[in-house]
Amino acid sequence: VFAYRTWRLTDVRTKHALMREGLGWGGLPRWLMAEDLASGRLVELDLEPYSEARSPLYAMHRTDRSPKPAAAWLIDQF
Repeated sequence: VFAYRTWRLTDVRTKHALMREGLGWGGLPRWLMAEDLASGRLVELDLEPYSEARSPLYAMHRTDRSPKPAAAWLIDQF
């Protein structure tokens, strides 16, 4: 989160409604906001300056056995 004052929501529909009313910015699934983007009601922000700010991901597993196939696949995706 790149702000000192944030609202955290668990409902993307509520987040969408708040963003449509101009009460902040955030990430939403593209399918949910596609019409708003097409109409210009919402705009996509260029957050390239923040691309370096992402936190690294780490995978942990027991050392006495190898990860199962699904876990190994997920680790490779990280």
